Amino acid sequence: MTEKKNELIVAAVLGHRTLEGAARRLGLTYNGLWRAMQRPEVKEALVEARRAALDACLRALQAGLGEAVATLRKILADPKVSPGVRVRACGAVLDAGLRAITLDEIEKRLAALESARRK
Repeated sequence: MTEKKNELIVAAVLGHRTLEGAARRLGLTYNGLWRAMQRPEVKEALVEARRAALDACLRALQAGLGEAVATLRKILADPKVSPGVRVRACGAVLDAGLRAITLDEIEKRLAALESARRK
């Protein structure tokens, strides 16, 4: 398969919710698309494209984190907001904080393991 065909497959797979839809877009059967996706170069291209798409999504989410935290803090401090909503806001802030701490710890441990493995 040519590189251009691989790019078309990747774009169709990432651009459709189902493989059936991607196959129709490409003029292939589901089985034909599935076989094409088993080729190592297509698998690798799909992994790279998915990773790039995920990175873009994460950057967009990260850009809104400060605003989200500020909004939650306003809700927490506003006595006019119902207690139930304030409790949920507290939970969201605490949950996000815990997840951030946990992720940071996991990243540090993983970096240490990878460094030790390289030695």
